[in-house]
Amino acid sequence: MAAPIVLHGRHAHETSFEPASLGPPDPFTAYRDYAWTGPVGMAVGRVRWPGGRLDIADFPHTELIIVQQGRLLVETSGRTTALTAGVAAVLPWGSNLRLQAGGAVTWSFCALAAPKRAAPTAQFQIIDPRMDLQPSPPPRPEVLIGPTPACHGADAAHDPDCALRIGVWASTPYARHCVPHRVNELMHILAGSVTLTDDEGRSVFVGAGETIFVPRGTACAWTSTVPVRKIYCIQDALA
Repeated sequence: MAAPIVLHGRHAHETSFEPASLGPPDPFTAYRDYAWTGPVGMAVGRVRWPGGRLDIADFPHTELIIVQQGRLLVETSGRTTALTAGVAAVLPWGSNLRLQAGGAVTWSFCALAAPKRAAPTAQFQIIDPRMDLQPSPPPRPEVLIGPTPACHGADAAHDPDCALRIGVWASTPYARHCVPHRVNELMHILAGSVTLTDDEGRSVFVGAGETIFVPRGTACAWTSTVPVRKIYCIQDALA
């Protein structure tokens, strides 16, 4: 049975990373490590780039990156944006990018091979951790232990062709029984903390600044005793 995978945080030393590539056009083939890959083109892991300058005329996939260490400059459409530790951004398929760094940069990633299109349909963007959220459905009553939480969320990026959604979600504290996770989901905790416990009783605690991935079908319970706010990258169950 699959288990939650810590990509960055106190339990990351327990994660097995393997060198891999997203394919021949992958500009980070020499620097990319997988922690998990799925049957429909999704992969999660880390990139450890030594820095320098890299010009990419046609980015070959869609990738959410969350910088762990270092400072990454992304230039696109005549504008340069600096990404530092904790900043999340979307590098979309087909985008024209120049990446620069004066030293080593490490980031967690959630990447998905996008269907070929006639032209790019999205642009590089920062995921705003303070973006406005709307009320969203809480967990199903039958899986809850105790009161129903108040949940809010909003998509910041959505690619329906590959069933990928990226955004921000927040919730008041709650507890949930151990049930199979319904989607593939990367979570980067912005505030608060949560304990995920699998069906064998093994627990992983993740707090602010840490990143975890839960594969679809993974049985896990959720326990949060403080409000939680997170960035999510979800591959919907229809994929």
